[in-house]
Order: sequence, then C-alpha cells, then structure tokens
Amino acid sequence: VVPMYCCCSPEEDVKATMVEVDSVNPKEDYKKLEEAIANGKLSNAETFTVKIQKQNGQSGLEFSKADTGVLTVSGVVQPGAVADWNDRCPPGQDIRLYDRVLRVNGKAGSAMDLLTALREEVEELEVVMERPRIREVEVRKEGRELGLVLFVSTANRLHSGLVVSMVKEGALVSDIKPHDRIIEVNGQVLPPSELLEGVRGEQLTMKICCYRC
Repeated sequence: VVPMYCCCSPEEDVKATMVEVDSVNPKEDYKKLEEAIANGKLSNAETFTVKIQKQNGQSGLEFSKADTGVLTVSGVVQPGAVADWNDRCPPGQDIRLYDRVLRVNGKAGSAMDLLTALREEVEELEVVMERPRIREVEVRKEGRELGLVLFVSTANRLHSGLVVSMVKEGALVSDIKPHDRIIEVNGQVLPPSELLEGVRGEQLTMKICCYRC
C-alpha cells in the first residue's frame, strides 16, 4: 500500500509523480458510481437512523480504507444484513456508497470505536448514518495552486476518490474541510491516481462529497 500526498503546487506535483501508484483500477468498476451520480442518487446531506438485524454475526457493510479517520461506506455485501435493510427501508434511508457511520447503538467515537461497536456480539444494530451533500465546484487556477492537501490510498481501489487531508490558507475551494472527498473531476469518475492527474489541470469542475462534521 503506497499513500500519496499532493497539495497541487509545482514542487509537490514533482514528488507525487515519483511515487509508485497501483494502476490496476479498471474503469468498468466505476460504472455503478457514474450511474448513481447521473441519476441523482448521490445528492442531499442528511442524517438518518437504520436498524439492522445481523446475519451470521455480520453487518454486511464494507468500509473505505482511503480515510481511516472516519468510517465511510465503500460497499454493501450481497446478500447480507444491510442489503436486506435496503430492500425494505423507507425511501431515502438505504445505505449507499459514501454514507458515513456516526453512531452505533448509542456509541460514538473514532473509526476504530465504531468498528468495534459494529462487531459486538449483538443481534440488532441501531446505526446513525450521514449522507454527504454533493457539491459541484468550478475552479480556474490562473497559475495558482489549488490549496488542498489530498490523500490517495491504493489499498481501497473502488470509489476511493481523493480525500481532503488539509485545507491551506487561501485555497481556491471554499466551504471544504478535512475528510471531504473529491469523487469526480471534469465529468469523469476515475481511479484515484487518474483523479489526481485531473486536479492538476488549470480549469476544473469537481464533484465533492461534503460532510457536516
């Protein structure tokens, strides 16, 4: 696993291109995400509560390794407990890609705390989820740096995006914070290494998952 940091200044760009990046990320793996964006299924920021009956002691959720500071959904196991919830839940309360776990059975804390709570030997889980708001942001650099320190992890190949690690003073993107995630650049949903190349351009249209906290 090779992490990459980039703040999109010329010096950092040189360093970033020298870092080995796992390029085995077939674009067809991203078709479902492209369809979700096109169909407006990744849209409104909100929190909601789900009640999941575990199956074989498992919640049926997979989590992103691109940002270990928070617990962000990267997939739903089929078949599984969450897949069953998604089939019967109220409209808009199905658990989706990029949703974030905030609380499990009344317990909040770090990503590891939440994982531990999910793995406890209980039959039912009450989980508070957050759905990000998807912002579309246009940027013209005009020779300036973007002002974001971005993290790329190749440990989680599908839908990892570019995770915001730090927002520098004078950044060209406003109302963004650490743990937000760039998921599309100039109309393309791509593997992280290709998204990183995309944000080095002079004129950008980005879709960003923005969370409340």
